[in-house]
Amino acid sequence: FTPPPSSAARSSRRALVNRTYRRMADLLDHGDEGEGGGVKWLLNRTGEGLDSVRKFSIRSVAFGWGVVNATGPYVWWAAMTAVFAFAPLVFEGQREAEVLKEEQVMIKQLREEGFSSTQIAQMGYGSAVAPSVLQDAK
Repeated sequence: FTPPPSSAARSSRRALVNRTYRRMADLLDHGDEGEGGGVKWLLNRTGEGLDSVRKFSIRSVAFGWGVVNATGPYVWWAAMTAVFAFAPLVFEGQREAEVLKEEQVMIKQLREEGFSSTQIAQMGYGSAVAPSVLQDAK
């Protein structure tokens, strides 16, 4: 975050922009005056719109920094709790699902070779005889 320029720098920059803008408007003005006339009217409307966008963006950034400063410690606490408590649980659940899939593939191969469910369970594949909660959820 860079600090905003000083008011003197902003006013001199604004004066330069205004002079340039007026010169452009004078060059492009073809004598159309009034509420909805000519290029000059269009440039005036565009300049007003850009100025309001600039003011809105400055207010939004200031509000955003206020929100960050007010909620920063709480967001940090919540993020660290998620990283150190909930993320390992999610990763462990994913790993367990992968292991069960691999185990089911191995059990299928052993059954094709002619082993019974009891023999497969004695080899250490407990899901061969036990009902699978994860399998029923699908």
